[in-house]
Amino acid sequence: MEMSSLLDSVSVSGQHVLLAAQKLSIQPSTAEHREELITATQNVFLGVVKVKYMFSGVFKCILKINHVLLVDDYATVRRVVSAADQVLEFLSDLGSSSDIKSLLKSFQVFSEALLVLHGLTVERANSLQDPTQTEHLLDSLETLRRCVSMLHTAMCTTIKHPTSEQAQAAKTYILDKVQSTVSDIVRTLKSECHPGSLGPCGYYTERRNSLLKLLTCFSTSSLQCSSFDILVRDLVFHCMATANTSRREFQQRVVGHCRYILQFWSEIRTILKSSVDPDHSQESLEKNCTVLVQQIQMLDKTLMTTVLYEVLDTFLTASSTFEELLRVTRQIQASDSSTEMDLIFIQPLVEDFISSTDRITQVAHFVSAMAVDAKSLESVENSRACLTRLRGQIAALSLELADNSVQTVQKLHELCLKWEEETSQLQDALSDVTDVREFTSIAINEIIYDRHGCDAAYREQSYKLFLEHGTNLICHMKLMIHSVRRHVDRSDNPVYRNGLLVLLKQVHSSQTKVSMSWHKGDTEIIEAAEPKVNMAAVAQNERGNMEPDVSMSWLSRFYRSTMIPPCHHSRPYFSLQDDAGSNAYKEASSLTYTSLYLKRESNSWDPKDNRIVQVTRKMADTICYMTQYLRKKGPILVRATRDVISNCQSVTQFIRVIANHCLDKQCTVELSLIFEQILTITNQLNIISRSNAQNLLQTVLCGVHAAETACITVTLT
Repeated sequence: MEMSSLLDSVSVSGQHVLLAAQKLSIQPSTAEHREELITATQNVFLGVVKVKYMFSGVFKCILKINHVLLVDDYATVRRVVSAADQVLEFLSDLGSSSDIKSLLKSFQVFSEALLVLHGLTVERANSLQDPTQTEHLLDSLETLRRCVSMLHTAMCTTIKHPTSEQAQAAKTYILDKVQSTVSDIVRTLKSECHPGSLGPCGYYTERRNSLLKLLTCFSTSSLQCSSFDILVRDLVFHCMATANTSRREFQQRVVGHCRYILQFWSEIRTILKSSVDPDHSQESLEKNCTVLVQQIQMLDKTLMTTVLYEVLDTFLTASSTFEELLRVTRQIQASDSSTEMDLIFIQPLVEDFISSTDRITQVAHFVSAMAVDAKSLESVENSRACLTRLRGQIAALSLELADNSVQTVQKLHELCLKWEEETSQLQDALSDVTDVREFTSIAINEIIYDRHGCDAAYREQSYKLFLEHGTNLICHMKLMIHSVRRHVDRSDNPVYRNGLLVLLKQVHSSQTKVSMSWHKGDTEIIEAAEPKVNMAAVAQNERGNMEPDVSMSWLSRFYRSTMIPPCHHSRPYFSLQDDAGSNAYKEASSLTYTSLYLKRESNSWDPKDNRIVQVTRKMADTICYMTQYLRKKGPILVRATRDVISNCQSVTQFIRVIANHCLDKQCTVELSLIFEQILTITNQLNIISRSNAQNLLQTVLCGVHAAETACITVTLT
């Protein structure tokens, strides 16, 4: 009502201005008319000011209402996420049920939690403005509904038939399906609303495909009437923006390709504008279009490599910043809370952390632009949106550090842990877009470079340089392990998967050992440098400023105790002698232990579609069977020995076939030596002795590892 009266007043004042102006135009020399016009104009200005203040109050009310709605919206999302966490928790209990009674009890609790999640998700889906998100949530709920009956059947079958491989596979599948579907619901709720669909592929991929399709038709009319110029412009601008934040060597490569693309684009435009000799123009057009297609393909490959290096460099920097901030927040929480502490000293760490998050989201944008399908594009964009929201929350907390509140540090610590989880999911999403093999190769090259840097730093006794290369080496190993493990989980080739798992286990073991020793040595330096240092001094102190004697003594001990062996490609699989269990194997000399050890090792491999592992398992069972009749006479021991010999011959045949098809000469030589050793030992196996059984065990296991490695080499080649 008050707003309406103000508007009426302004309208009347405006009419008075009009009347006064008309009077003044008729009698311009009358002073009374001039005063009337001035008064009417002042009334208009006063009315406008009142309306402005009124609108300002309205805007403040709107902002308050919007804030309340946002808080309520976040609370709704948190309720759904909490319900999803309960479903996953009860799903874990359900999967570990060992009998029907406990299964029914767990299933009842799981069903109730699932109903709660269903109700909250439907309510949230109906309130969303984005139809894509709504459809995705409803589809996920429908998937969960269909999974319930199969989950019950698979669990009952597994309990009744625990040795059935089909039942175990069905149980694993349905548990993973339910877990992934619930996780998809959470990710969808946490993601930002997009104005419609993101599209079938990324921005760069869409422009590149459209441009290549246009260039391959060689049609003058299509190039003249289409968005040829716009596509070239968008492609070049995006590539230049990507190269702007990359290493200098890749900047030069990308810029060089873009320069050639613009050059051929200019020539094509000249041909399209010319009207002389149509036949010659068409021939020149086809030639330039073909060359331009080749340049775009070369640019595409270079751009992918550039993005992979950016991913590696960005996560390297962010990981270091994250660990430093996490360490400081933990130390602050562990300190005496009764003593007031000036928290402004961690402000630079928080700012660096925010900058690293901005860099990650930028690189994620570059990767999403190269996505080739809608699913991978959506995964990257959802993770990027989550990181963007976390970045805003961390920036808001950084402003509260001036209050010196320990609760602020606790909230910051919790956000750091959420950040770590979101970046892990982002790495999974990025691995769906990028080439895992190329990324792994790049990471290995960086690891080798860091290893050589550690060697040089140790020779120079430079603690700062050793710290830099050692930290980078550990981070590069973590990134490579994460990427390869993601790739292994999606592989359905048992031979390829088993071989990668062996290599992955080796790398992970080395990485864990180095990380533990590194953390221990770094802690010793801080403690030895200043035993009674306060928290502010610890946070402000640079590691490179530690006492030289302390740094060098730890560097020497660390280098000697956890020195990583040089990278040699001559033996990509581990030997039985290098395994941790080899000592126990040497100590045990009985045939019984030999059979049990072989059985345990063979059971760790996936026998599906893998005849070598299948025969090795059969051999382990036979040797175990032999030990039961070792002291008896008769044909039982002899027959079992002959079965072992037959199995060894089968393994030898498989290894020989793999060796003949292996393209790696060194692997072929090693395989040849192994099956020759197996043949020699099996010929001597007329009377089973302890020594021969041990040699046979070791050689067969080496053969299995070598065969798996050779299969990997053949597959990669």
